[in-house]
This record gives sequence, structure tokens and C-alpha cells, in this order.
Amino acid sequence: MSSNHLNLGIQVSYQGQVHDFKATIDLDARLAAHGALPDFHNLVARASQVDTYSYLFEAMQMEPVAILDAQGRAADFVTDGTFDMVGYIEDWHTRNALPGLQRLATQLLEIDDLEQHPKLKQALLAAYQQGFQTAQSS
Repeated sequence: MSSNHLNLGIQVSYQGQVHDFKATIDLDARLAAHGALPDFHNLVARASQVDTYSYLFEAMQMEPVAILDAQGRAADFVTDGTFDMVGYIEDWHTRNALPGLQRLATQLLEIDDLEQHPKLKQALLAAYQQGFQTAQSS
């Protein structure tokens, strides 16, 4: 599986100095460990050892987070320097759900390739996503 990383940057002018803060995030590892992605401003600040209770951090929050580089499937979710976080997370869950859904289809329905049954695949993914959303809201 390829690596899905974002290289992030925030440039801010603070107290007469221009600061270039950078951080890298492994999207898949973060989602696997925490089930969500962090606020990118916080991530860049912490990676740059900027106190999140400082005026410098407040200045950072006023600037956009630039996507300096995207690797793997993450690149498919960057448009004009903006990362589609919601779209990436949905895609990540789908990609991670498919092997388990394929096992269920094989065991219970004797279907060895869900790609040959697109409506069933779509129904299983929709059921998975609905279950996931229900679990997240409770």
C-alpha cells in the first residue's frame, strides 16, 4: 500500500519576522490510530514547537494551511492547494471496509468478487457507512 502523506505549511508574519512552519502527516496512520484527522493548524504548531496558547499561534490560525506536497491517494483530494478532508476520510473508510465486506460476501453469499456485483457492493458499502455514522453519533 502506498504512503498517503501531506506536507503542510503555514507562513506567518509575527512581530516583524516571517516564519515558515512545516509539518508532515501520515494520513492513514493517523486515521488508523485515532479515527480522525487533527486540525492542521494545531498539527503544524505542535510540530514547530509553537505553544497553542500563544499569540504566535493565534497569528498562525489567521493564515491558511498550504498543502506543500501530497503523496499517494492524498494527491487525488487536493484541488488548488486545498485538501478535501471529508472526501479523503470517506475514501479511506471505503478502502479499509472492502476487504472485510468481500470476506462476508464470500462466506455468506458465495460471491468471490464484489466488483462483478456493483449494486451489492454499493449496498454493502452504504450499510457499512450508515453503521459507522451511527456509531460516531452515539
